[in-house]
Amino acid sequence: MPPLSENQRRQGGLMGGGEGIGTEAFTAATLTGVASSAVGKRGRRPIHLPTLEIRWESSRAVRAAEAKAHEEDPPDVDGGSYVVAVYDVPGVDINQTALPFQLKKDAVLKPDGKKRDRRASRVDLLPQTGGLTTIIYNFPRSVGITTGEITTEDKRITFITQIGRLSVAQYFYPGEMLIQGKLEL
Repeated sequence: MPPLSENQRRQGGLMGGGEGIGTEAFTAATLTGVASSAVGKRGRRPIHLPTLEIRWESSRAVRAAEAKAHEEDPPDVDGGSYVVAVYDVPGVDINQTALPFQLKKDAVLKPDGKKRDRRASRVDLLPQTGGLTTIIYNFPRSVGITTGEITTEDKRITFITQIGRLSVAQYFYPGEMLIQGKLEL
């Protein structure tokens, strides 16, 4: 993302030097996905890049897999929402009270070729070990009279969000999210 102007930094609560809390976790290698090497006293050493896992958390298949894998703390899922989770996000200050509201404002589900985007209705932050955070995005299943639930006729759904200075996009294909021939989102 391009640098923020002084006015944009002030509106976002980043007074002063322009460095947001937690941005040190996002290096050029982290943002581009290209591994690089850092020079140390002993020569070059590889930099380990964090990997973000993005799941359609409200999918019955995902819930069943979590139960089978005995995941200790799967996120709560509201039956009236589509839920997308972004796992292992570094550098998120969960104590910022305005952060869930900003994350909610920046998240959208976009069906390809249709003008019925869904904005997030709620965002939850779950702290994990190692200073990582899981971010849970809840989207309404229906939006207004003309927008119904997602169907297999929606060929591709794009989840888009911005976490600080990091832009995230993930494709989901409803036609591949079937259990016994039935869409289970």
